[in-house]
Amino acid sequence: MAKKRAVKAPTGAPVPQDDAAASAMVARIGQATAEAMAIEAALDEQLLALREDATPKITALDAEISGLVDALAAYCAAHRTRLTGDGRTKSHRFPAGTVAWRDQPPRVRLSRVDEVVARLRALGLDRFLRVSACPDKDAMLKEPEVASAVDGVKIERPGEKFYVTPDGAGPDGAREVSR
Repeated sequence: MAKKRAVKAPTGAPVPQDDAAASAMVARIGQATAEAMAIEAALDEQLLALREDATPKITALDAEISGLVDALAAYCAAHRTRLTGDGRTKSHRFPAGTVAWRDQPPRVRLSRVDEVVARLRALGLDRFLRVSACPDKDAMLKEPEVASAVDGVKIERPGEKFYVTPDGAGPDGAREVSR
């Protein structure tokens, strides 16, 4: 009689042959999950400590940079004509780097948007208003037969997901595996 061979899962782990082996696998998943979460927690603590150590240094450097930029801008503004060749260029190259002046694009700031929309409509300036229409997927899911009759709409059922939740792991310890 031929010997039964263990079926291999796609990951290379052997497929359990009975409930005891399956239970042992669930336990190992729980143990591995706990180990991974402990490593992540330790990493988070280390990152927090590094961030707390670095933040004051970065803040001091940012303040220094801001002061230097303000002082350099004042100097360049006072000497702009000479630095830009009487306005022929918008930048100047120093041996250590370049300073430049760039026009910012115009922007629109609105206050009390609802009132502005009403005024634009009252003045007949609808060209300044956007009208947006998009399909309501939630409504389509409530009426899948009607929605799927529309060309270009397909209601998909992606299938089920397989979850493993080891005892004591809680909802955060669940490992999701797609079939």
